[in-house]
Amino acid sequence: MREEVELTNTSASRPQTEEAFRPFALFDIFPDKVFMINPQGVILECNAVFAAYMSRSPEDCLGLDVFEFIAKELGLPDVADIRRKKAEEVFRTGCRLIFDDEHDSRVFRSTVYPVPSPEGTITKLLIIEQDITENRRAEKEAEHGWLFIQAIIDATPGTFCLLDTKGRILALNPYLCEQIVGKLPGEMTGANSMELVHAEDRKKLGHSMKNVLERGSEESAEVRILIRGGPEFRWFLLKSRRIVIEQNHMLIVIGTDIQDRKQAEQALALSEQKFRSITEQLDGMVFILDSSGIITYISPASERISGFKPDEMTGHSFTGFIHFEDRQQAAERFFDMLTKDDASGKRESVVRCRRKNGSCFWGEIKMKLYQGEGFCGMIGLLFDITTRMRHESLRAFRFRVLQLTESHSMEELLRVIVDEAEKNTESRIGFFHCLGDESGPDSLQVASTSVRTNMKWGGESDDPHPSLLDAHFWVDALKVGGPVINNSFRQSPDPGNAWPDGHPDIIRTLVVPILQRDRIVALIGVGKKPEDYDEDDVQWVTSLGDIAWDIVARKFAEQSKHEMQALLIQSQKMELIGQLAGGIAHDFNNMLGVILGNIEMALTLHPLSGMMQKNLMNILSAVNRSSDLTTQLLAFAREQAVMPIVVELNIMVENLLVMLRRIIGENITIVWIPDSHRSLIRVDPAQIDQILVNLCVNARNAITGTGTITIETGCWQCLKKSDVPFQSSKIPGDYITLTVTDTGCGIDREHLPHIFEPFFTINKQGKGVGLGLATVYGIVRQNNGYIDCQSEPGKGTTFIIHFPRHSGSYFGPDLQEEPSVREADEKVTVLLVEDEPDILNLCKLELEKNGYTVLSASTPFEALSIAANFPDRIALLLTDVVMPQMNGCDLAKKLLLDIPHLKTLFMSGYTPEVIDYPDMFDRKTNYIQKPFTLKALVTAVRKLLNSGA
Repeated sequence: MREEVELTNTSASRPQTEEAFRPFALFDIFPDKVFMINPQGVILECNAVFAAYMSRSPEDCLGLDVFEFIAKELGLPDVADIRRKKAEEVFRTGCRLIFDDEHDSRVFRSTVYPVPSPEGTITKLLIIEQDITENRRAEKEAEHGWLFIQAIIDATPGTFCLLDTKGRILALNPYLCEQIVGKLPGEMTGANSMELVHAEDRKKLGHSMKNVLERGSEESAEVRILIRGGPEFRWFLLKSRRIVIEQNHMLIVIGTDIQDRKQAEQALALSEQKFRSITEQLDGMVFILDSSGIITYISPASERISGFKPDEMTGHSFTGFIHFEDRQQAAERFFDMLTKDDASGKRESVVRCRRKNGSCFWGEIKMKLYQGEGFCGMIGLLFDITTRMRHESLRAFRFRVLQLTESHSMEELLRVIVDEAEKNTESRIGFFHCLGDESGPDSLQVASTSVRTNMKWGGESDDPHPSLLDAHFWVDALKVGGPVINNSFRQSPDPGNAWPDGHPDIIRTLVVPILQRDRIVALIGVGKKPEDYDEDDVQWVTSLGDIAWDIVARKFAEQSKHEMQALLIQSQKMELIGQLAGGIAHDFNNMLGVILGNIEMALTLHPLSGMMQKNLMNILSAVNRSSDLTTQLLAFAREQAVMPIVVELNIMVENLLVMLRRIIGENITIVWIPDSHRSLIRVDPAQIDQILVNLCVNARNAITGTGTITIETGCWQCLKKSDVPFQSSKIPGDYITLTVTDTGCGIDREHLPHIFEPFFTINKQGKGVGLGLATVYGIVRQNNGYIDCQSEPGKGTTFIIHFPRHSGSYFGPDLQEEPSVREADEKVTVLLVEDEPDILNLCKLELEKNGYTVLSASTPFEALSIAANFPDRIALLLTDVVMPQMNGCDLAKKLLLDIPHLKTLFMSGYTPEVIDYPDMFDRKTNYIQKPFTLKALVTAVRKLLNSGA
């Protein structure tokens, strides 16, 4: 007899109340005997099987003492006594009880359940009795069959192993011992089975065996079994199952050798990996179709090209991903390959394909028929050739536009381009705006043909398209500086930004700015597309925008070329006039020099009457004015020597007023407002003349009719760089200002940044070539100054020039520091060379009068001869620069070979800029500009002789 007691609370394993058992008839379906007794053993309920066992009806069994029935009627008093004790134990403990007993050569298992009353006391027992005789017999037969099973185990192909719950080997078949482990069965008993498994597979197998032990399920695992301890191994499929032998849980592990299968799988996986690697590296999309055109495989490139993931396309017809207009063509080509005998079995086609977002792209499809291993279908490759098709289309379109260039205007060409943008993006409106300057309005607007013919938007302008300043759906493109797609555009609620009357409702827009050197020069855009705009549309419009700007740039370049040619001709003409003026000024300077020298001598050598002296002074004044005229000619010819000296700006301006009024004319008043303080600056006086003449002429051209030009000087102090709004790099310090203000038409704001550029002019043809303000700017910057322009259209213009203030000594317009005179006993010899006889004689007389020994020559070769034959030392060479036979610079070089310490003073009616020997003289120390006074000549000679040079 065997019994099992479950020590758990009865409430968790049985019904809670008596009422749950009243419909006792439900136990009639049980194949075992079921009955209920009270503490005295009296039967309270029973099913039909129990009643039949007692040879009574269920009703007749009620009230009988079950233990007395077993003892007396069945003649089993021992059994009755045991069962009574078991029942009493359950009444006492309240725990379920299972026990076995045997009689009449059969084995019965009784399960006793306590039944509590509503008060919780055990008042009844529910007893289920099972006949387990056959089960016991089967167990015994199993035990007898163990030897047979062991024989089968030994004969089992593959591996067989019996393990305990800790994975230790209890038994194993000879194959596992001999072929795999290489040891005897006795040597393996008790060993850890995991030592036979490859280290990388132990965790996986251990997890599988744990599941089998805990859940009782059968599990399989593919692992590598080490051959004789490794490192060689073979693949096995291990199946594990839990069994119970003598109430001990064990594991049976049976292994099937799958080495060949694994090698085949690995070869297949390697082949598939190579195939996938190849397909994934391709730019195109690889696909396989069955005979019905259904996609059975597609490479991951599908998501990049079409937006569809491979699993979203697999199992669907390939024609479903082709544009509806091209589906018929694609289907016919596919089925032609399946039905027609084609030796090559290849087809190529170009169709429009559908993306997941609804857009389309051009695809080039290459397919090849594939048959074999029960499969008939196509292997294909699809390339996205949208960019190539677009480039080919754009190349053809560009060529067509270039052919129209000569016969069409810029507006007509741009309209052709905008129409093309409309067509390629399936839009209904298109526009192109060529912008003016950054701060100005659009200077050129072109609307598409459809806009001009179908959408008259009203307004006073003949142009049906709204102005750039009136519209606002392209403002974002101006802000971003790049293409802007708006597929949900809504009109601004601001009434000021409302559409013009009759403006169509625009939901989708695409605007692309055209940039040149990081500045937006134009806008091209489309709108009213039925579908959303995408990146393909951006590429189309951007490329067409580039073509449009090429046309604009070409037309502008042609226009600029014509303008520059006109400017060049004008500039060349002015250059020729300048050269002529320079030559005239040079000869005139020589004549003035003669007149000036003779008058100066006449005033000093002879006592003169008052009338004679007055007449000579008038002649001297005329000569000085003539000298000023030659200075202006040289300035015009840009051949004026730059010799900065300290000047008083107020005096300079006042001396120029007469000439300025003569240049400007009587209809314009010049107002002169000098500063009360001394205005000392260091500058070439001739450059002040240039500045004022150019600024006043510029002001005169800006004034229509009568007007006023105000010239004003002043003082200004810069404490720090931030004080200067227009020149952040200005050096702090004291400055003298020269301001010229006119009451002319003013300058537009977009022109202000360019007014100092050479050849930039807003004047009409013939009113100048645009060099005046450029010259002023160059002079100001050359003298470390700054210039600012303030102007408003219709309110005139003001130019403010800042010159650094001179803080040193000032000797007045005609005063010079006299160099110290040499000692009386020191005789100095001067070699004088001049091809103009009158100037030669005047200079010789003046120098001899001042104590110098003068050797005079009218030609360079004569001078070389005199120097070679002169026995004493020659201290100074005073020579003209431009002479026949040899210039003064070459003469000086030849003399220096024989007289190394010879000093040279050059004189010329030309300027140093014209002379091609700048290394031979310094305009500040050894150069004097004709015409000059005799006093200035003597001063220059003394200064050079007394210098250390």
